[in-house]
Amino acid sequence: MFFGVMLILAACASWGLIFVIPEFLQQFSPFEVALGRYLSFGFFAALFFIFKIKRLQKILSRRLVGHAFLFAFVANLFHYSSVVLGLRLANPAITTLILGLSPLTITFFGKPSQKSSYIFPSIFIACGLFFVHLHALQTELCFEPTLRYLWGLIFALLGLATWTYYMIANDRILQEHPQLSSLDWVSCVGVATLILGLFFALLYGSFFSLSPLIFSNEKINHFILGSLALGLISSFAGSYFWNHASKFVAIHIAGTLTIFETIFGLLFIFVAQQKIPTFIEVLGIIFMLSGVFLGLYKTKKIKLITST
Repeated sequence: MFFGVMLILAACASWGLIFVIPEFLQQFSPFEVALGRYLSFGFFAALFFIFKIKRLQKILSRRLVGHAFLFAFVANLFHYSSVVLGLRLANPAITTLILGLSPLTITFFGKPSQKSSYIFPSIFIACGLFFVHLHALQTELCFEPTLRYLWGLIFALLGLATWTYYMIANDRILQEHPQLSSLDWVSCVGVATLILGLFFALLYGSFFSLSPLIFSNEKINHFILGSLALGLISSFAGSYFWNHASKFVAIHIAGTLTIFETIFGLLFIFVAQQKIPTFIEVLGIIFMLSGVFLGLYKTKKIKLITST
């Protein structure tokens, strides 16, 4: 289990970049940022897919192909577009607070029979999330909510819902198909993402102006570097680490550990803004970590009871 936990931490560190990199790509629309990320991810995945195509032809079924395209759309293109829209229309504080609830939703929906055992860990995590966003939330309360802000909240909630669905459904697919290696499944979903991404890119280019992408200057360099980082690190490496971890860690435990995505995201933001966290923010991180350790303790206790 220790190895699985380390893999989850690596996945969360990879995903933490999604809260920072879009802030350096403000001149591009949320859809363009999502396309850049997932086209990059798709090209990396296609290289591995071609290398393993003979093996994959033997183990892929229509159901698996269907799920690969479903995950490519829901968990990649639609989810990340919703996240970036939430960041832009509302703001990073409330969006990351809502998305930070995913450890609670994954844990509760991933293991319905043991919900009561994770109430106190969830309370600690929720309190921690509230504390780290307290200052930003206090600032926001001074302003009257606008229609733009409300749309941002809706997209943030959609991001939470799609991520929760993907985590649980993806774990189920991997458990039902042990013949699929972590790299196999990342490659399949990546190729499906590439196909859908190219389709939407052509559709998008037909109806909207892509003028920021035409000029070869500093902006396009930032876009390319940001897309490569998001595609290779956040999508390809993050998905691989998570899929491999699912072989060692149950989904309700892994769900609790995804709070480290928020923690890493905060740390990256502090570094990018050259900011020292306040006492309340440090207290919030301590509460989140306490919730994780309490959840792991509860899990160990449940295993001891069921084994006896």
